[in-house]
Amino acid sequence: MTVDVDPDTLLAARPKHHPHRWRLARAGVVNVWYYYDTTFQFTGGRMILRGTNGSGKSRALEMLLPFLLDADRRKMDATGSGKVRLEDLMRHGAHGQNRLGYLWLELARQEDDQAEQFLTIGALVRFSVSTGEAKPWYFTTPLRVGVDLPLMDDRRQPLSREHLGELIGADRITEKADVHRERVGATVFGLSGNSGKERYGGLLQLLHTLRAPDMGNRIDEGNLPKILSDALPPLSENTLREAGERLDSLSDSREEQRRLVEAVEHIDTFLDVYRRYTVRALFDTAEQARVAAIAAKDFADNEQKAEHAHAALVLDHSEILRRLAEARAQDVVLQSTIEGIKDSDAYKAGLNIENLAQSVSSLGRAAGSDLSAAVARRQEESAAVRRIDTQAEEIAAEAKRACAVLNEVRQAASGARMPITTLPATVAVDLTPQEPPQELVRSTLTDAPELFSRPSPTRLEVVPDDVDEAHRTVVDAAQAMSRRSTEATSRLATAKALDNRENEVSIAEDRAEELSERAAENAAQAQDTADDRDDRARALATAWRRWTADDQTRSLLGDIDWASTAVGPLLIDADALTGEPAGDDLTQLDEAASESSSSARNAIADSRATLRREDLDDKAAREHLLDEQNGLRADRDSEPPAAPWMRTGPPGSVPLWRTVEFGADLNEVDRAGLEAALLSAGLLSAALSTDGTVRAEDGQVLLTLDAPEAVCSLTTVLQWDPASGLPRELVTAVLSRVGSGPGHGTWVDVDGRWGSGPLQGKNSADRARYVGAAARAAARAERLAEIDEELAKIQLRSDERTRQLARLTEAEATLKKHVRAAPRTTELDRARTTASIAAATAARSLRDATTAHSEAVRRRRELTEDSSAHEQQCSRLGLPYDQAGLADVAAKANQAKENCRGLADRLDALRRRRSTRLTELQELGKAIDERRQAEFVAEESWREWHSAHAKFAALQEAVGTEAKEVRERLKTAKTAHRKVGLLIDGLTDKERELDKKSTAAELRMQGARVDTRNGENAMRTALTLLTDRSSLAGVAEAATGGGRFDLPAMPEVPTSTDVEQAAVTVQRALERKGKAADENALMRALQAVSAGLSNTFDLSQTRTLDVWLIDLTDATGRYPVAVAAARLREQAERGASALTDREHKVFTDFVIGGVGEELRRRLGQAEGLVTAMNTSLRDIRTSHGIGVRLKWELVEPKDSPIGRIRELVQSSAAIRSTEETDELIRLLKDRVDDRFKEDPDGGYSAHLRSALDYRQWHRVEVFILGPAPGQERKISRRARLSQGETRFVSYVALFAAADAYLSGLPDTSQALRLILLDDAFAKVDDRTIAELMGLLVRLDVDFCMTGHALWGTYSQVPGVDVYEIRRAEGTAAVATHVHWDGRARHYLRSAG
Repeated sequence: MTVDVDPDTLLAARPKHHPHRWRLARAGVVNVWYYYDTTFQFTGGRMILRGTNGSGKSRALEMLLPFLLDADRRKMDATGSGKVRLEDLMRHGAHGQNRLGYLWLELARQEDDQAEQFLTIGALVRFSVSTGEAKPWYFTTPLRVGVDLPLMDDRRQPLSREHLGELIGADRITEKADVHRERVGATVFGLSGNSGKERYGGLLQLLHTLRAPDMGNRIDEGNLPKILSDALPPLSENTLREAGERLDSLSDSREEQRRLVEAVEHIDTFLDVYRRYTVRALFDTAEQARVAAIAAKDFADNEQKAEHAHAALVLDHSEILRRLAEARAQDVVLQSTIEGIKDSDAYKAGLNIENLAQSVSSLGRAAGSDLSAAVARRQEESAAVRRIDTQAEEIAAEAKRACAVLNEVRQAASGARMPITTLPATVAVDLTPQEPPQELVRSTLTDAPELFSRPSPTRLEVVPDDVDEAHRTVVDAAQAMSRRSTEATSRLATAKALDNRENEVSIAEDRAEELSERAAENAAQAQDTADDRDDRARALATAWRRWTADDQTRSLLGDIDWASTAVGPLLIDADALTGEPAGDDLTQLDEAASESSSSARNAIADSRATLRREDLDDKAAREHLLDEQNGLRADRDSEPPAAPWMRTGPPGSVPLWRTVEFGADLNEVDRAGLEAALLSAGLLSAALSTDGTVRAEDGQVLLTLDAPEAVCSLTTVLQWDPASGLPRELVTAVLSRVGSGPGHGTWVDVDGRWGSGPLQGKNSADRARYVGAAARAAARAERLAEIDEELAKIQLRSDERTRQLARLTEAEATLKKHVRAAPRTTELDRARTTASIAAATAARSLRDATTAHSEAVRRRRELTEDSSAHEQQCSRLGLPYDQAGLADVAAKANQAKENCRGLADRLDALRRRRSTRLTELQELGKAIDERRQAEFVAEESWREWHSAHAKFAALQEAVGTEAKEVRERLKTAKTAHRKVGLLIDGLTDKERELDKKSTAAELRMQGARVDTRNGENAMRTALTLLTDRSSLAGVAEAATGGGRFDLPAMPEVPTSTDVEQAAVTVQRALERKGKAADENALMRALQAVSAGLSNTFDLSQTRTLDVWLIDLTDATGRYPVAVAAARLREQAERGASALTDREHKVFTDFVIGGVGEELRRRLGQAEGLVTAMNTSLRDIRTSHGIGVRLKWELVEPKDSPIGRIRELVQSSAAIRSTEETDELIRLLKDRVDDRFKEDPDGGYSAHLRSALDYRQWHRVEVFILGPAPGQERKISRRARLSQGETRFVSYVALFAAADAYLSGLPDTSQALRLILLDDAFAKVDDRTIAELMGLLVRLDVDFCMTGHALWGTYSQVPGVDVYEIRRAEGTAAVATHVHWDGRARHYLRSAG
């Protein structure tokens, strides 16, 4: 096609010129793909690669640009499909060997009066055949390839990484793609920092967009606005990722909420089944009660009806008996009257006339019957003739149908390619009507004979005459057609199978291709994940080195021999954990910090245990002291020290020390000695019983009143204490039997000595404490002071321990925090798993791809062989090959077969009808004979009657009227007598019937009474079951959807109306939605929900009153499932609300503060870019005045959510009001939530990127300006532009977009200006291409293009290098260099 442009058609403003900027100078490929050493020149920054498809021109562009600028291995493929991988590029042409290769690009720039500067941007790629991995390193250097930077050694082998580092410096080489990208962005485009990264990313995206080889097709499809929209800067990945990570941090809460919601959904799903089950149970129970109530009511009604019916029958029976008696009396009277008449003379005289009248009447009846029989025979004869004629018509119609089917058979047989010549020529019937004969016929006794037309059948002739032979011929034809159909159907099945196999083989081939592509993608993914795994392994080693060397680590953990721990290898070699896992246990590494801190933790634990033990001891002592203090303050005396074996004294006994008091003359020293002696002798705490027995603490009897009194007893130093509660005489008697001093069996002395038989001893005390109220009071005061002092000491120790525990807790927290801060292997473990899965997937994909390819080749070969055999077989049978032809033959053969069968049926029917007609003709002959005989008999009977009738008339004339009157009276009496007899017979029968009915009615009445009682019992039983089932826990709540119902109050003896009302109340309260669920459905649902809730809740079931009760048990208890479901729904709603609040806060802090501001900046940049595009386009016009303008606007109305978001984000967060911020959060969150609904498994980063891509909110519309002033048309199919014009306008707009983006860079004086086009200017003529290239020259934009037959040798282009790429399959690519100097082509040597 040709665009109507003339030379110099584009009128641009004065050319742009950036004399000091970076320009494309050279590029090269060394040992990559089939390029082994190829250098490309860029005269004036311009170069074109041309060649046939598959030659490698696009491959060269993909390897060089923009790959060397962005180091993005995933976007090397110009089509965007990701099929081009470094591994494949290095594998092809490697001939099965490991390989090193270089890709490089040289830029040049020159300041005024200064030496030219150069910058080489390159990539070294190492490929391993064994691993199938390609490892790139990126570098930048001012050295020039082939000038002062050789990339191959003397043996023509590419330099190693180490050798390259020696030449350019190791610091200029990096394996990090992002580091290389930052270097190129800053050096070549002046873009640095975070904002620079983002702008550089946008520029690279524009280059990728324009490089797509389907750009021309996308323009043709009307996608220019989409292309321009994609060229706008996207949102910052870092900002989106940061906001997404913070939102994803809520994943645990969201997951817990999701599990709760899922549990609620599971339970609600089950509850729906349980509701339908309980509805069915209660509804059926209520229905049983209702039916029972209705039945009881019916039974009662039936009983009442039975009683009424029985009473009515008894009454009717009595009435019949009365009437029967009256009739019998009348019968006797009539019988006597008849006998009197018969005895009269007049009766006897007329008896002869009556007998003759009866004879004439009998003959008349016989003659009339014979005449009627003759009429009937004539009618039968006429009917037979009519039947025969009808059959003749049917035979004719059958023949006509058979003839039509015969024609269809011939047509179908012709279509089946098998004409049949043996069929009859036609099938037809000829009908000829016959003239009927006439005869005289008598019809009645009194009328004369009449003329009657005798019916005659129509004559019939059939063609063919031998229908049986025609039938056999048609049957044979049907068999032949059946064989033809079988052949065609068999071949059709084969054809279908072959076509199906063709589809399957095509699918297999496509599948093989798809698997090959997937294998390549998976291999790239495996390499990326392996790189990520190794990066994380090195990062983990670095983190451990920092952590172990940290001063706080040494301070908290002490001196640790890290070399002997799992961390040791990482401290020695940072790559210890890189590569495939070799059985190393990362768990030990995660536990290393914890294990190394065990000594510090144990020391803290030991110290804490000691303090707690001391605290327990002091608490026990304090409680004991407080108890003692309270007792002393309550004047409770302290008891003497008790032995461990001390027993409780006998009932009513009192310790001896409570019964005595010191004598007034005894001094303090003697009192102390005497009390000490009593204590040591066991007497002080001995129990004194009311019988005078003194028992020791162990229960042994020490003294009784039977013992002798002492000469000098204790009565001299001790006296009875009235407060003891024991009698004075008893206490005195006991004291008198204990000696005061030696000389008695049991004695004590004031100096502390004592004796009891052979036992003696001595004890001392500083003062008396137990004997006497004064002594005990003093002891209490002294002990209270001691207790206060001891309690104070205990409190001091407790305070100190509290401070020590606080210090231990702080130390422990610090230790735990530091240990938790130790590096973890989670990310490495996850990366290893991901890499392992990716590697396995890649291997499996490669294996699957190889297998699929072999299988596709085998199946194609087998299909070709089977197709050839099928065609040969079809040719032998005279059949077509294809499905349509075979299907048509099979269909026509089937049709012919069916038609033959139909024709055979028609002929068979014709034969049967013809045979039936012959039978009917025979039957007609019989009917004629019978008619003739009947007419003869009728005539003879008429003659006999006629003769007798004449005789009777003459006799009747001769007899008088008296006899006639007698006969009339007799006749009347006999008639009355017969009527009475009939009445008696009827009444008798009716009486018997009523008697039976009355008896049966009585039995029914008794049965109805029994039914009524049984119905009432069944009704009450059903009501009880309904009440009990309705009261089961959780059943009513489940059946009513969460509500309840109250049964009406029942009287003591409920009526059927009461029960029916109760049943209807229950049925109306039930939520009857959905199909009723039976017990099997409930059990299946229970099994399903139990599996879904296995880790959260327990469901239990019990069967009560034949109803399954389902309970749910959680941490709070056990509840009926309907009640539990309501609680869980409420809990889920509260959880969702809480999660929403947290998400709102994160949205406020990060989405609004981060993404919102980013969105505001991007909108401003996009508007500025569109403005810059229009500025660039403003001065670009064709000679016809055609220009282009862009319009960027929202795709939705301004009052839509998107319009409101755009309006709100245009204000900075610092000046936006709280209400506006809340509104913005809601709008953004709604969009993100919508994405979550579409993809619940996606992360927030992905959903934020999709929901907040402002480019999807807008559309770019392209308007064509002119040629008339003010004329403006939107580019579309209705604009009536040719394909070439559309592409011309589109390329102008795209070039303006590139110019606007490049002109907006911060340092346009140095920044590289370039555009990349693959399969450039397809379907555009040379003159237009020249003008478009001239436009790029005037815009001062370097370019690198590919095209099948693209030249740049136009006067508008001052210089360009064109390379013709040629390559045979499996051989090296050869580039023939053609240089254009603006006037002529110069063919130079081939490169490569």
